Amino acid sequence: MTDSVTFHPPIAQEDRARAEFYALLGRLYTSAADAPLLSAIGASTLWPDADTNPLAAAWNGLVLASRAMDAEAAEQ
Repeated sequence: MTDSVTFHPPIAQEDRARAEFYALLGRLYTSAADAPLLSAIGASTLWPDADTNPLAAAWNGLVLASRAMDAEAAEQ
């Protein structure tokens, strides 16, 4: 019997962050955010340069909305 070898190439930090961001977007598009997800997003750090970076502005809006939103309202 031969053992198989699995190679896991290192993932660049930027690629990992991009994948996690896309996973979050996918999660938000498929169902309403529950309390743990709202809490996790709300606990995130605001990004700098929101005045000049549209992605930072959108992220900061999501973080601030998550801090103010409860799960029942998110579901509606």
